[in-house]
Amino acid sequence: MQRYRHSIKDITVIVLCLAWILLCSGSVGSNGVRFAKRTACMANMKRLTHAWILCAQDNGGYIPSGNPGSGTRPWIGRQGIIEDGSLWPYCRDYSLYQCPNGRLSELVTYVVVNSMDGTITIRKLSNVPEATSSRRMVFIDTGYLMPSSFAVYYNQHAWSDSPPNRHEQGTCTNGTAVYF
Repeated sequence: MQRYRHSIKDITVIVLCLAWILLCSGSVGSNGVRFAKRTACMANMKRLTHAWILCAQDNGGYIPSGNPGSGTRPWIGRQGIIEDGSLWPYCRDYSLYQCPNGRLSELVTYVVVNSMDGTITIRKLSNVPEATSSRRMVFIDTGYLMPSSFAVYYNQHAWSDSPPNRHEQGTCTNGTAVYF
């Protein structure tokens, strides 16, 4: 009786098939999927922030209004119409305006924080203190489009509005995950 000898190719195919079955069943890698969605969310906000900076640079340093559909140049149009916003020429991808964990009915899940909405303290890019500009957030993932900007203290390390709980007991701001 002759025994069948498995080749490296056969073993590789079997191992990959088992790994695929485990991944599809959710037994392995569910943290990886959540991590990937969180990473995509942070990348979206980073790209929106770059668009926000470019828009301000092209408009004499004046930053877009953070209140949807209001102000001289709102970042997004009334009732969440993305194409009517001042960031649309810089970010023409609808998926950038929504977190992968967002509700299907919400086209926009990010909001500008009110200290960077162009109406209170900071109206121009030149008003952002250089020493802390890398630690300033512009966007936050709230999970839905708010009718106004998200209230965050400008001069304190504290929240004014309660931070949203979106990504496993935390939220995302432009390029950073915050956990509670």
